[in-house]
Amino acid sequence: MVEGARVVRMCGTWNSIQFCSPHVAYITPMVKFTNYNRASVDAPQPRRRRLGSKTRVYVADDQVVLRRGVASTINAEPDMKICGESADLATATNDVRELRPDVVIVELTFSGERGGELIENIRTFDSGISIVVLSLLDETLHALPALKSGASAFVTKQAPPSTMLEAIRKVRDGLMCVSERISGVMMQRAASAQGLKAFSPASSLSPREREVFRLIGTGHSNREIAERLRISYKTVETHRAHIKEKAGLKSGFELLQFSMRWFGEDVLPPV
Repeated sequence: MVEGARVVRMCGTWNSIQFCSPHVAYITPMVKFTNYNRASVDAPQPRRRRLGSKTRVYVADDQVVLRRGVASTINAEPDMKICGESADLATATNDVRELRPDVVIVELTFSGERGGELIENIRTFDSGISIVVLSLLDETLHALPALKSGASAFVTKQAPPSTMLEAIRKVRDGLMCVSERISGVMMQRAASAQGLKAFSPASSLSPREREVFRLIGTGHSNREIAERLRISYKTVETHRAHIKEKAGLKSGFELLQFSMRWFGEDVLPPV
C-alpha cells in the first residue's frame, strides 16, 4: 500500500478501501456494495497476466484526438500498451471479442451514447476484461450506473492523465477505482443497509402510502404527487406524515433521502 493509505473495515461487508490520493479510492474486488434496492456491484475478476507482460489496453471513443492522446500516454508507460482503438460500437465489440485486451477504456457518449451498451456487450462474452469509463459526463449522475453495468472504474476526463493510468493498473489487479466522493456514497449505502432491510415498504405501508413513498423517491413534489394520484394536496401531506412515523423519520428531508435510497439510488444529490 502506498504511503498515506488507510484501510477501512465495516462489519465484514467491506474488505478494504485504500485512499491512495486525495481524489481516488481503490476498492478490493471482494466487496459487495449493497444498493438500496439490494442490487450489488461486483468487481469483475481479471484474468491472470504473465509476469513481466504488458497490460494490453483497448480504447473506445469517437473523438480521434482523445484516442490518440490516450494511446500516446499509455504507450509511454513501461508496463502497458495500446492493442487497438475504435470510434463505433460494432467495430469495438468485434475487436474486443477478437483481441481480448486486459483493459478497455470506454466513453459513455461513445458511438451515439452507446458506451453502456458496449460495456454490456463485453460482459456477455468475457467477464475477465476490466473496463475503465473515461468520460466527460458528471460522475454524480453516471458513475454508479456504469459500475452496476460492469465497469470497474470511473474517471472523468478533467482528471490528470496520472489518474487514468492509476485506474488502469488498479482494475488490472482486480480493484475498483472511483473518486473519493463516489466511494463515500458507497460506504453510506453499505452502512445503512441493515436499517433499510428493517423497514420494508411492502409490509409497513398501505398501498396508497407505498405509491406516495415511491413518487417521493423518484423526485416528485407534493403537488405532482397529488395530481398524479388524483388526491388532494392535504391528503399527500397526511400520507407523508404516516410514512415518517412508520419509518421512524423526523423530517421531510430525512423522508426524501430515505425514499431515494429505495427508488432513486443511481442519482446522487447535488453538492
